[in-house]
Amino acid sequence: THPDLWVEIGSCRAVMCAACARKPWRSLSLVPLALPLLLSSPASLPGISFARADDAVGEGQAPLVGFCVAGLIRTFAYPELQSLLLENVLQALAGRPFLSFMVLTLEDDPKLGVRAMGTQSVPTAVLGVVEDFQAAVATFYRGDGEFHGVWSRSHSAGEGVYRPDPVRSLAFEPNARCQPQPAHRWQRGRELERWSLQWQKVAESYRLLREYEQQVGQTFDYIVRLRPDLLIWRRFPPVSQLPIGPADIAVPFGYFGGLGGANDMVAICPRTAHCYAYFQVHHLYRDCQGAMTMGADNGEVLLATHVLHHGNTLHSMDLQYSLMRPCPLAGRVTCHMLHSMGGNASACRRAGKSICASVAGRTPF
Repeated sequence: THPDLWVEIGSCRAVMCAACARKPWRSLSLVPLALPLLLSSPASLPGISFARADDAVGEGQAPLVGFCVAGLIRTFAYPELQSLLLENVLQALAGRPFLSFMVLTLEDDPKLGVRAMGTQSVPTAVLGVVEDFQAAVATFYRGDGEFHGVWSRSHSAGEGVYRPDPVRSLAFEPNARCQPQPAHRWQRGRELERWSLQWQKVAESYRLLREYEQQVGQTFDYIVRLRPDLLIWRRFPPVSQLPIGPADIAVPFGYFGGLGGANDMVAICPRTAHCYAYFQVHHLYRDCQGAMTMGADNGEVLLATHVLHHGNTLHSMDLQYSLMRPCPLAGRVTCHMLHSMGGNASACRRAGKSICASVAGRTPF
């Protein structure tokens, strides 16, 4: 009976009741046509309580976890993949009510051997699962960084009400003052643009989380960075049971890129550590003047160097995962990465095949 959700497409904002949130709209761009109440601003939305009296973090209680889910939608549109990510990571790590801050890109960037999963609108399967992921906000951008739309929920807890203010563009902005090195890797082709767009999304999800904390007056005990296309077939342990020190940023065992690099797909950061060093690594390029050594890999060594420079410790943990590629490629493209983790590639392939079997003959796009 009380409208508490709002969706924005361009300059059009619409409010809908929570009970209506799961209606099977074909795309996010059609939502305003299906909703009776239009607003010029979300400021009049009533708040809904997120924190309860028994939710306060205390002895014997699980800490409050905020998830930064940022990246290309890709196979996140597969319902079974959503379920695995939700159950084996978010719910498993948090063990209590949590919140996620999602920054998702619609179109893929075509890469060798992997079909681009572009779409002109947010897949129904993605829009329908946003509430399951306890999203405080989910923002959607086009492949070039152009703002497409936002799904949000007005949360009240502590001292205030959260009303997100997403950035209107995540487009790549070349920094003419900066000369990334080595030049043959970073000053040719689109490698720098891909790296920049990836970390701009991570930084924006982190900014939205910090905006929540400042507006609501409630601080997360842990921040977790996730890609939306992760394939995870076994449950992560509760974050309260992980041996993470106060200055640790925990990443899965095994690195990608050069020796000494940090995993750039999954990270668990306690608020006693300097989390911004991980989530805002893009600022290195944005603020750069002169030569900037970015390494011969995909930026993993740069990430590790920046994290360590700010007084953190990179703590490797046995958190097995892979990336879910479009069917029927799933299980044949990325399960090999399990070898660097000492993981079970067979279990990875079985999980990928199971997901592909679940979507056989139909597509969520």
